[in-house]
Amino acid sequence: MRALLAIRLSVMTDETTSPERQLASTKAEAQRRCMTVIGVAEDLDVSASKTTPFERPKLGPWLNNRAHEFDVVIWWRQDRAVRSMTDMAILARWAKDNKKRLLFAEGPGGGPIEFDMSNSISELTMLIFAFAAQMESQSISDRTTGAKAFMRRVGRWDGGSVPLGYMPVKTNDGWRLVHDPVYGPIIQQVVDQVLAGYSIRALARDLTLRGIPTAKDLQRIRNGKWHPPMILRDWNPAGLTEILRSRNLLGQQTFKGGKGRGPEEIVRDESGLPVLKGEPLISRETWERLQETLSARTMKKSGSRSNGSLLLRVLFCGICGQPMYETNNGRGERYYKCASGRLFKCGNRAVQADAVEEGFVGALLALIGDIPRLIELRLPGEDHREELQELLSNYEAVSTQLVTARSSAGRGAAQRSLDALDARIAELETMPVLPPRSEWIPSGETWGKYWDELNTTERNGFLRASGVFANYVKVMPGGRAWVDASDPAAVPVVIYEPPAVDPPARSRQGESFFHFQFGILDELVAKAAGAPVEELRRVVDGTPDLPTKTGALAHEDLANQEINEEPAGVAKQVK
Repeated sequence: MRALLAIRLSVMTDETTSPERQLASTKAEAQRRCMTVIGVAEDLDVSASKTTPFERPKLGPWLNNRAHEFDVVIWWRQDRAVRSMTDMAILARWAKDNKKRLLFAEGPGGGPIEFDMSNSISELTMLIFAFAAQMESQSISDRTTGAKAFMRRVGRWDGGSVPLGYMPVKTNDGWRLVHDPVYGPIIQQVVDQVLAGYSIRALARDLTLRGIPTAKDLQRIRNGKWHPPMILRDWNPAGLTEILRSRNLLGQQTFKGGKGRGPEEIVRDESGLPVLKGEPLISRETWERLQETLSARTMKKSGSRSNGSLLLRVLFCGICGQPMYETNNGRGERYYKCASGRLFKCGNRAVQADAVEEGFVGALLALIGDIPRLIELRLPGEDHREELQELLSNYEAVSTQLVTARSSAGRGAAQRSLDALDARIAELETMPVLPPRSEWIPSGETWGKYWDELNTTERNGFLRASGVFANYVKVMPGGRAWVDASDPAAVPVVIYEPPAVDPPARSRQGESFFHFQFGILDELVAKAAGAPVEELRRVVDGTPDLPTKTGALAHEDLANQEINEEPAGVAKQVK
């Protein structure tokens, strides 16, 4: 008789049901019955509660496609085969239809038990054993759930996934999470880089290039499920953002209901304070700054496109004020054209994209290129009103428990909770409420270096976020343009007087006139250079108009002119 040996293990680290022990027992039973072993189906790290025998990676192909090659299937024990009555009924029906025997090397009494599905008694007995296995599986699940809930309340590691930056360590009172000496500093460095202005996408790419494993890959490595030549997963911005959003950085114990699909809830102790499962990787103040930074970056940016041009919604028509968009002619040359052409003709002409972009970038870098880059450090305020309100709600709930408690033990526990809550509430009531504030600090690089590291889309986003814009008008012969800055409280505007006689429709004569505004950058440059903002604005906005020429050469000429009054490293605004 031909025998197939079936081995299954739910957890690789389970020594009591090791594959070696199962194989030795099933092989010995086959030899005792003078059976020929024709194969071994070894499914490791496979749960019987989550998979049927027909779904398992190794056993499934034997049962589904190779049933003609064996006469009997031998398991060590019945729970190695199935753990539910439904799965057992399906397995029994399969064995009956295919005239197979099911053998377990160790039955309930310790000896082997064999089921010949040609008679109904075997089928009934098998279902009874399956019912017992199902009850045992449910009991194990209930005990596991209760044990995990207890470990969460006392701040112990429950054996689940380990947050990146921590590692489990066995102590006298169970497993605890401590800072990982390798990956803890990496997460702290990422947090500092986000606060310093680095993009999540760039940081994810950097982690991938450095060979830093993701949280899931690190779990696989620790469990012995990853080894070369297996490839580590790439970091993605969404996964990194999820880590940075998690309260694991604060070491707080959290729990998701609904089989892990519900909202994340903070596990609190009797006094209403968060239970810590490990020492925080970052301070509460840093975590709040991090959340504000991430929230600010995820705000919807109107008109942003992944393939947008450099001056999208930065370059505007000096006649009608409409944004100028990038287009191509039949020869593949890029131009910026006024958007009003789709609705009405304002008379402004297109401008070569390469020329205006080169001139704009030249003027911008002449102003800020060699100046230290300042970044905004957003400091959170101190406001405990939300926590205070939550503690007050807990206080009211525990007060109700104290009134309704019937036992002295229950009243004592409620009173202790009330005392702890009252002490914390009194402490919070004395703390001041401070509004959030911002500080501008050096980033350690110049604006020019920062600009060189950005791609076109990132440069466009930087310009728009900084309030930088430019007005353009093609001054036709007989017309003139200038900047009206007579109102110091208003943004200077370009005034254009067209020629008395309209030029021919296809005329390309005329000169380009640009007026650049650098938004908040002039203020940041003034701070970095140590010059008063008013002085910089006088240098930038108060200089007389200069003649312009068509093309990039005009911009280079103006950007390179020296102005004695300006502070070191600051160039004049180009008009």
